[in-house]
Amino acid sequence: MTLGLATVGTNAAFTDESSISHLQAVNTLTSLGVIDGMPDGSFQPEKEVSYNEALTMIVAALGYTAESLPGTWPGNFVNKAQSLGVMDICRTTGTAGAPRQDIACFLYKAL
Repeated sequence: MTLGLATVGTNAAFTDESSISHLQAVNTLTSLGVIDGMPDGSFQPEKEVSYNEALTMIVAALGYTAESLPGTWPGNFVNKAQSLGVMDICRTTGTAGAPRQDIACFLYKAL
């Protein structure tokens, strides 16, 4: 796998995950702490990703955890993204859906 990530099996980790085709990716990223499900145990694979959720995934992919960051979600991850320069091009945050162009800017700065 790219970046040397070990893949995790295809057993559903979330209550609504059995119907999605990306089980291995979802399970692998969940096991690494990069993504998480909803409080009710679902993943909601068709749900739009908010700016806060996208920034959280990017910062988590860089190795940061909620426990390692001061404050509470989403401010802790947004603040870390800001301090890392991830938001130098696109400074939008919040619960609105994040367009692909903004996610591309976040990822570009993260890399």
